[in-house]
Amino acid sequence: MSNATAYERNAPAFPMYADDFFAGTRDMSCEEVGVYMRLLVWQWTKGGIPDDRREKVERYVGADWLLIESVLLEKFAKNRSEWRNTRLEQIRIEQAEHRERKSEQARQAANKRWGNNTAGNADVYAPAMRT
Repeated sequence: MSNATAYERNAPAFPMYADDFFAGTRDMSCEEVGVYMRLLVWQWTKGGIPDDRREKVERYVGADWLLIESVLLEKFAKNRSEWRNTRLEQIRIEQAEHRERKSEQARQAANKRWGNNTAGNADVYAPAMRT
């Protein structure tokens, strides 16, 4: 993996498993579900929800801190000064590992195709194959 952080190399989307989402939110109000979705999107794009920037979080999410905090306490874990949904972070790791495996497989296939199993061949002829 390159020196870029996981967030810099992040996929633009995360999967939403409908049955799991419904089961995990069926006891929430529509407003709480909206807050939850916005918090998940924030975490996906920024890496975590800051605990020390409450006004910014309120503006982004469109709700007051008491409602946001109730969702955070139910669905997120606090790590230092950030909140993170554990399952979403696991999905992020799985996606990064999948992209890395596919990239390596593509490099190996390119090297095999060009009849040279040295590591540099694919880098010369197929730079677009990198993630």
